[in-house]
Amino acid sequence: MPPGFNKQLLPISKKEYFQELGTDVKNKKCSKLLVLTDSLKAMTKGFDAIVLLIPKKKLNRVNSETSIKIATVFGYRHLNYPYNLDKVGTDTSLTLNTEEVRFFNKIYQHNKTDFNFENKNIVIVDYYSKSTEKKQDYINRIKKHLEKDFLYPTDDLIILNDKEKQETGYDAVILLPVKMIIRDELIEIIKNATQQKI
Repeated sequence: MPPGFNKQLLPISKKEYFQELGTDVKNKKCSKLLVLTDSLKAMTKGFDAIVLLIPKKKLNRVNSETSIKIATVFGYRHLNYPYNLDKVGTDTSLTLNTEEVRFFNKIYQHNKTDFNFENKNIVIVDYYSKSTEKKQDYINRIKKHLEKDFLYPTDDLIILNDKEKQETGYDAVILLPVKMIIRDELIEIIKNATQQKI
């Protein structure tokens, strides 16, 4: 749906599309096919066309600029939008499974550290509350955000040095938003949280 249509600009699956049509008993919605130009195809990473599902009363808002606006959004979507959302955040394990490694590598691919999450132990820290957060809760928060926005504003990723790895048992820290930290205090938070879980 383009800007102005209930502020929705999110993709839905083929199944969801037909479900929406099937439940529209009052026939209030309609579909609009937008065939993309070569430049817009490139922007969307290869889509030939986009089908809009919109309220009939707002069909007059679709114009020559609509394809450009929507293609731009789909282009942004590829910056850090993971496509395996249904396969992550489904267990309470402390370690990352294969799908979660893919998920985090996609989310944090533009991080300047160029960090690969494969075979890494990660801890998520809320510095304000001096506590750690469960992997499942963190991933589900990202998924909820991505329901409304194609991009996730990544949190700070702190790579631990060898001494810190030995002390904590972790390779890196995902740090929830905070203005300033004291590195030694951060390490103590992780150590204390780890001891409480034992």
